[in-house]
Amino acid sequence: MKMHKGFTVLETLLVMCLISVTLPFLYPMMQQVKTLATIPRINDDQVVLHQLRIDVAMSKTVDVIDQKLQLTLNHKKFIVTFKNDKLFKTPGHEIYIEKIEDAYFYKNDGYYYLHYERGNKEYEVLLGK
Repeated sequence: MKMHKGFTVLETLLVMCLISVTLPFLYPMMQQVKTLATIPRINDDQVVLHQLRIDVAMSKTVDVIDQKLQLTLNHKKFIVTFKNDKLFKTPGHEIYIEKIEDAYFYKNDGYYYLHYERGNKEYEVLLGK
């Protein structure tokens, strides 16, 4: 019995047919994937900012000193600060937001705000009273 190496014409035509049928669906799906790739960062920021708002709301004392947020939460003092493109809480090293150009906290009329920059856009976020 003779062993054949390679594909038959029928197998090749079948593969080409499957590719031609699936290709029109592939392009719109890739466009959606590109669109969805930008959304998670925005959603991640919203989750992180919600957590930061909860920390501010649950803190016994809140103050802004040298553009850093100081919290007393569960009888422990924490400082939320910006360094090395990250907004994080110390002691420890809980990272809130990464890959940002600048961030600082300020107090205005009794309300605490976070100002941060990412990708040539500036964001102002109300954290609490």
